[in-house]
Amino acid sequence: MLWWLCASFLFVLGGLRVIQLARHRFQMSPSARRVRDLDRVSRLLHEIQDLLRAGIVPQKTHWERLRILPDPWGSLCFENLSQLRERGQSLLPTIARLKAFVVRRQARELEARAKLSQAWAQVIASGAIVPVLSLTLFSILPGVSEAEMIWWGVTAVALALGGLAMLWIFKISDHARWGGLISSRRIWVLVSQVACERMIGLVRAGTPSDLAWANVMQSEGVRRSKLDRLWGNSVFSAPAPQKYRSSERLIADFGHHLRQSITIAVMEGSGSIERMEAALEQFDLNWQAEIERHLQLIGTRALRPLFFCVAPSILILMGAGFWLSFRSQGFG
Repeated sequence: MLWWLCASFLFVLGGLRVIQLARHRFQMSPSARRVRDLDRVSRLLHEIQDLLRAGIVPQKTHWERLRILPDPWGSLCFENLSQLRERGQSLLPTIARLKAFVVRRQARELEARAKLSQAWAQVIASGAIVPVLSLTLFSILPGVSEAEMIWWGVTAVALALGGLAMLWIFKISDHARWGGLISSRRIWVLVSQVACERMIGLVRAGTPSDLAWANVMQSEGVRRSKLDRLWGNSVFSAPAPQKYRSSERLIADFGHHLRQSITIAVMEGSGSIERMEAALEQFDLNWQAEIERHLQLIGTRALRPLFFCVAPSILILMGAGFWLSFRSQGFG
């Protein structure tokens, strides 16, 4: 019995180690890729910022490296800074804002990964409990080893239920990590903030704020994500009201506040940059609070796959084990 328990424990540890090495080797985690890309963007912006502060003109290779960064960071940084370069304006304020934006996004990614540790622990437990229990019952119950084909068939069914629970909990955690947004609209979170940063860059480069809105709404990234349908192509024509979920409503309200800031600036003839920056910061805080709310509900929502998948798999194993044991003793 002790030997089987040790073997089961080593089997689980070995499986977890293989998964960890595979994730590291093949970069299976999208979150890890995003953090790596954000680190590249931050280091390159910091390098260009240091050169400009030292009075050194960045070389052509720096701008080329900036242009080929992963989307949407490459297009955001390169286009904003290129427009300022063409007009002979200072690059340092925009670089500082872009760098702060990238660092903030990187911190959000790392924080979300840390808070999902509970969900990952439940995923691992759901996948490990079935083989451990199966090997344990196989070793301690008399008569089970005599019906290996039946037992391993029952174990396969229990493993399938455990795997279903793992996928279910993973889907719940992934859903919570994006604040409840469906897959096709998750890109709105990043594209909306990138669009705001581009508007600020255009206005800072001398483009009127209403034209900056129209320019950004006509860009390829915004149209591909269909954010222009949510915010409207013109600052003076709001889209038709629709019913949204709470997370989608936050992004729609973000666009409304940006449009309101630009409209007030056009009517008063004042600057809109400060209002747009305030709207961006407020959206970032609101979105973080929305994610926090969903992450806090993971523990409760994970009870459903544990109840409907893990618990039946355990009952199936125990019932089959006791039935085979009783049958070998002549009771069934």
